[in-house]
Amino acid sequence: MYQFSSETIDVDAIRSRLRTLSDAQLEKHGRAAAYMVSPAASYGKPRETWTVQLTETRAEWRRRHPSPTI
Repeated sequence: MYQFSSETIDVDAIRSRLRTLSDAQLEKHGRAAAYMVSPAASYGKPRETWTVQLTETRAEWRRRHPSPTI
């Protein structure tokens, strides 16, 4: 649930939605979230909603594509 005045972020809902996305959709969402936290889009102060979404998108990508251990 997202509100403009005081942001309420349901991380579990974000995680379950990200799990349903294909790799291509997840990558597209990650690029969009990365832009939204950039200074160009956020006037230097990104909204916490997009920061959390970017963090969770990266975590989901790492879960699906773990780096090989040496």
